[in-house]
Amino acid sequence: MRSPAGSVPAAGERHTADRPDEKTGPQIHLMYVLPADGADQELDIDGTVAASFGAAEGWLSGQTGGRTLRLDTFEGEPDISFITLSRPDDDVQAEGAFGRDLIEGELREAGFDSAEKVYAVYYDGGSTYACGSGAYPPRIVGNVAVLWLHGLPLSGAIRCGDNEFAEGGDDAGFWEYVAVHEIMHTLGFVPTCSPNETLDGHISGPANDLMYEGEEESDLPKALDAGNDDYYRTDIVGCPDFEDSPYLTP
Repeated sequence: MRSPAGSVPAAGERHTADRPDEKTGPQIHLMYVLPADGADQELDIDGTVAASFGAAEGWLSGQTGGRTLRLDTFEGEPDISFITLSRPDDDVQAEGAFGRDLIEGELREAGFDSAEKVYAVYYDGGSTYACGSGAYPPRIVGNVAVLWLHGLPLSGAIRCGDNEFAEGGDDAGFWEYVAVHEIMHTLGFVPTCSPNETLDGHISGPANDLMYEGEEESDLPKALDAGNDDYYRTDIVGCPDFEDSPYLTP
């Protein structure tokens, strides 16, 4: 199922490579990834991934006054790559919190290794750890954020697969917030210098914040740094601010 990252499939085919970029600089590259024994739902070519991420971008635009993540595109559409891992889902799940690292390693071997890209992976397999995982530089170095589409966290708080993706025209929901949340972690947010940072890159409140982690039930819809005091438009000297991220459109 793999092909070198330098090969370019004909238009209309499933794309197992990162196609030529339409813009330079930092950007988010979408991927649909299966374990070796996974059932292919074709989420990359049936419009599911594109529509869901489009809803996520719509929510972000509403929070930022029109700014969105710089998405990797080809001929004006999201460039979505597909690969099948060499390992079965049981092997990935056995890694627990390090399943993300396993996937990142396989992506790099397949040629998805651009230092300027964050790879947002829709993994059609399970996890006993969470519904989403991201890197968290500088503590956890990497550029892969993973959505575990069939995750069953041991906490029992949620069955990830019970949630649906937003379709065209829908407002953002569970998976769309997870996608942006994990991309934010992979970009280094929430930084430890933020006044309300807790639990490795989250904030302690309010419960409707995109990056909230705590004992309260997480509220919807989400807000991007509800108080502008932790990671977006904070003006905290010397502390990273998402407003300045090169992964945001101007």
